[in-house]
Amino acid sequence: EVGEPIPGGDYKVIITIDEEMPIVLERSFAQQAGAYPNPVAQYDVINIISENDAMDKCELTDTSGRVVKTRAVRTATGYQVEIPVGAGFYTLKLMDVQGNVSIHKIIVK
Repeated sequence: EVGEPIPGGDYKVIITIDEEMPIVLERSFAQQAGAYPNPVAQYDVINIISENDAMDKCELTDTSGRVVKTRAVRTATGYQVEIPVGAGFYTLKLMDVQGNVSIHKIIVK
């Protein structure tokens, strides 16, 4: 039977070989987590969203790779992170408890 089309994104295929041979498709963590607005104003907040209820932490780094902010995140419905940094380009890394990572380039005005 043909169902709804699968949305674009990265998928992991798990194949278990037995009599019925089930196939499972999982959306990657990178497709389940996000941050907005982007660009963000200096000293404003970034909203972090995730469909994954196992979100663990977020980390903001500057262009040299220096960590400028780390926060524990324990929610799947949304979380706000203050951006107390100067204007520029940053990387926001979102991590879940399984070690999956979603990386977002953030512009601070």
